[in-house]
Amino acid sequence: MDGLSVINPWRLLSEHRSHRGRRIRALNALELPRRWLTVCVLGAGCLAVWIQLNGCAGSRSAADSAGSHHRLDTYLTSSLDSMGTLVPVVRVIAPHRSLLFMKSGDAIRGGLQISVTAWTGDGQIGGGVAREWIEVHDWSDGESDSLLTVDVPILLDPVQDAELSVRAVSLGSARSWSRQLECRLVDWQGVPLEFVDFTWSLPADRILSVATDTLRVSLTVRGPAPDLWPSEPVFTACRLVDPLGDFSLTARVPLDPGADSGPEAGREDLLVGELVVPVESLPFGGLDLTPLLEVGSGPKARVRPWLPVRALINLNPDFVDDRHWEDQINWLDGKVELAVRRELAAVPAPERAAAWLRAWQGRSSDSSAAGAVENAEHHLRLVVAADEKFSGYDRGSFTDRGLIYIRYGPPDLIDLAAEEAGRDSRWETWYYRAAGLEVTFLDSHGLGEFRLMGTRPW
Repeated sequence: MDGLSVINPWRLLSEHRSHRGRRIRALNALELPRRWLTVCVLGAGCLAVWIQLNGCAGSRSAADSAGSHHRLDTYLTSSLDSMGTLVPVVRVIAPHRSLLFMKSGDAIRGGLQISVTAWTGDGQIGGGVAREWIEVHDWSDGESDSLLTVDVPILLDPVQDAELSVRAVSLGSARSWSRQLECRLVDWQGVPLEFVDFTWSLPADRILSVATDTLRVSLTVRGPAPDLWPSEPVFTACRLVDPLGDFSLTARVPLDPGADSGPEAGREDLLVGELVVPVESLPFGGLDLTPLLEVGSGPKARVRPWLPVRALINLNPDFVDDRHWEDQINWLDGKVELAVRRELAAVPAPERAAAWLRAWQGRSSDSSAAGAVENAEHHLRLVVAADEKFSGYDRGSFTDRGLIYIRYGPPDLIDLAAEEAGRDSRWETWYYRAAGLEVTFLDSHGLGEFRLMGTRPW
């Protein structure tokens, strides 16, 4: 009987038995005989009825009311009010996918309401309330990682250290979150300035591309009246950290209230700090950047971060460090001939950058220098992705799965399998259509350490 291709909206799972135990195969499309079509339609109808009766992720169910499985970040910062007085502020940040959106006329809206209660052992001494709406153009925008930020100024009477109880509610729903924060005077009064704007020299994908020389960061801050300006030196700064290693670098530039930075910022009470970070001082791979305000210097400096951190990726290899150069050559296995890799290993440090790009020329239809850069960046993005996906006991790009991912890219199909009951080991098989390859990994103890067990044609 003729087959019928059915695209399954719920990612149907076909299950079959094998010598490795119970295996579950995730398919993007199933080839089903026509006699099974009626069964599928009836099954989908039953599932729709069940959802209607029992609710789903977008309904006001009890599971949603806690909101604990949806991301929401809270921070304590400060700002200057209309009178120039520094006040504590609770900043709440949530991605759109944590909110519940609804149709309102021609718009699709979602929002947050934040209530903050400040208290001490003697009872409540203040608080604050704020709400913010966001409109999106499409339902898919409501599932994005775009951020909604709500700032809640806190009134304290008297002004003293306090505990803050923060309650956030997704407007139009019962989804809510509860958080606790410490409000210490030294945290928000110690740096009497506030962040206004942040820009950097990166494109939308936040990637420092190959051959980029510098990372430029611009921080705009609002300062107090001259008579309230701190007597110690004030700096804008940015801290860059490698989340997978021990690298940390902080770049600083002093702020001078007497400097002519007002016209540059467009406001007399605004100051702009321009930071330039040489890319050669940064490690290869993913980095986290945190803007900072610093008052004073040394161990007693008062520091305020501007959260959340900004993630970026540096695709520029470290051509000076011999160990990193060796890693870069090892990641070329299966992509660049052994003879070329041996030649690269012998290249002295000053000539490595040019030799690296030459090795990528002619490996696609574009044999130009621009084509070499594009080929190299595609490869380096796979290395970074392997670090993000497979890091655990070892750096992701050093693991067996990471090395296969770097060589062949994302698999077209992944086959997951678990051993019989009582066994912790797990199998994972990747399938590549273009390469006609099947790659099998085994996690012997169920701890996420998958080892390459073999490959065969597919």
